[in-house]
Amino acid sequence: MKNQVLTASGWLKFEWCDEFLQWSPRDYGGIDELILFQKDVWLPDIFVENTAQHYRELGNNQMLISVKSTGMVHWEPGIITETSCAVNIGKYPFDTQVCDIRFLTWMHTNKTLTVGPEIDKINMDALLPNGEWDITRTEAKEYRYPSTYRMGTDHTGVTFVVHLRRKRFFYVLNTIIPVVMLSCLNVLVFILPSDCGERMALAVTVLLAFTVYLGIISDNIPKTSESLSLLAIYLTSLLALSTASVVCAGIVLNIHYRDPSHPVPRMLKLIFSGIGSCALGFKDTRPSISSADSRRCDQTNCYYFNCCCKTLPR
Repeated sequence: MKNQVLTASGWLKFEWCDEFLQWSPRDYGGIDELILFQKDVWLPDIFVENTAQHYRELGNNQMLISVKSTGMVHWEPGIITETSCAVNIGKYPFDTQVCDIRFLTWMHTNKTLTVGPEIDKINMDALLPNGEWDITRTEAKEYRYPSTYRMGTDHTGVTFVVHLRRKRFFYVLNTIIPVVMLSCLNVLVFILPSDCGERMALAVTVLLAFTVYLGIISDNIPKTSESLSLLAIYLTSLLALSTASVVCAGIVLNIHYRDPSHPVPRMLKLIFSGIGSCALGFKDTRPSISSADSRRCDQTNCYYFNCCCKTLPR
C-alpha cells in the first residue's frame, strides 16, 4: 500500500488457432497433441502495460505449450506481476481499493491480432487467502489502446479488475481503540488537582503518544496529497488538543504556585473585567464603600480581577 503497487501471482490462459500447426492424426500414428517448448512456436506479443517494473515477455523458454492436431494452441504462462495501483486512503483503515492489471499487444494491432477475454471475471478456484485484504469482486474486460505508429488501428488486450477490501480487525485492535482511550486521558489532565505533580507529566505523555501513533500511520500510508486519511486528520486534531492541554496545564500550575503577593498583571485585569462585565453580561454586585465607613473590605467583595478593596482607617 505504501508504494501503491499491487503484487499478484497466478497464470494466464491463452488459446488460439494456428493453421500452420494442423496435421492429420492418421498420418502420424494417431498422435493428436504435442507438448512443445514455447520458444518453438509462434506466440502473441503480450505484455503487462501498467507494470511497476521493467517490461518483459510472458513465460520463459523452458515453459511448455500444448498444440492440438486441429491447430488449437493452449498456453498457460505463470506470472508474478507488480502493477501500479492508485490508492485512496480517505477511509483508511476501513477502505476498499480497486486495482487493475492490463495486458496489451506490443506491436500487433487489431488488423492482424485481436485479443479478448474468454469470461467476464477472474477464475478464483486456486485463490490463496491474504492476511490483509479480501477480494470481493473481479472483472475481465476488453481493453483497447490507439496505435501510435499505425493510425486508425488499436492495440487490443484484456483488463483484469480486482476489488479489494481491507481486513479491519488488526487496525481496530491496535490503532483505533488505543487512540480513543488516549483521547479520554486528555480530560483526566484537568481532573487531577493542581497540587498533584503528575498533571504536567500526564499531559506531555499523552502528547507524545499521539505523536507516535501519527508517525506509525504516516509510515503505512502513501505520501500523497490527492487523498487524506480521516484517521490521520483525527489524530492531528487530537494532537492539537493535547498540545493545548499541555499549555493550559502549564498556565494553571504557574498561577497555582505563584506568590500570592505578586500583583495581577494590568492586561489580565482589563481582559477579564471586560469579559466578566461586558461580554458575559454580568452585573457589578460589589457593595459601595464610603470613606466614612470603618468596615474593612474583605476579599469576598473582589470580582473578576477588578478588585477595589482597600484598608480603611478604623
